[in-house]
Amino acid sequence: MAKGPLSDLAVLLDQLELALKQANLWAQEPPELAAFASQLPFCVDTMVVQTWLQFVFIPTLRQCIKQQLALPSRCNITPMVEENLSAKLDSLVAIGRITTEIDEFLR
Repeated sequence: MAKGPLSDLAVLLDQLELALKQANLWAQEPPELAAFASQLPFCVDTMVVQTWLQFVFIPTLRQCIKQQLALPSRCNITPMVEENLSAKLDSLVAIGRITTEIDEFLR
């Protein structure tokens, strides 16, 4: 899939934020600074998936858009999101749909 305008990605990130808020998975406070020092993918040892999406993934991609920096060449976050949220979330379908669209955009 060819990359569309960056505004399409910005819309997807806004949709992901809204879906997380609607699922009551949007935190009011960021995690401790030490949580950001993780060396593991998705900060799995220091953050739950929704925290990583909110405080690492979404802001990083928004910064890339704003500063017109190179985007990741591939993403593939949907399996991690589905695995970690499936038991906790009735509205996983919406979040999974959005992350799938982001994965496809970044291919």
